[in-house]
Amino acid sequence: MVKLLEDLYSKTVSAVRVDGEVTKWFRITVGVRQGCNLSPYLFNIMLEAMIRKARETLEVGVRMNGQIVNNLRFADDIDLIAETIEDLQGLQAK
Repeated sequence: MVKLLEDLYSKTVSAVRVDGEVTKWFRITVGVRQGCNLSPYLFNIMLEAMIRKARETLEVGVRMNGQIVNNLRFADDIDLIAETIEDLQGLQAK
């Protein structure tokens, strides 16, 4: 499965249409493929792994009912939560 995904993403190219003209083709080297049915799943898998790693190593956030809340996840956005600006700056440095 990993090999199939690597093959799918290693050959991704795109062009842009501007005023009816199409630019030269260029390679896409970051992100997930737009319009691909797998893209939301791949994005969510990686995002979940990153958030879990951050939660394991950081004690930054706001304590609610005995649990630390440090992020709110939406369909296409994440809000980071901290009590101080220094806490947020610490998140950036990690």
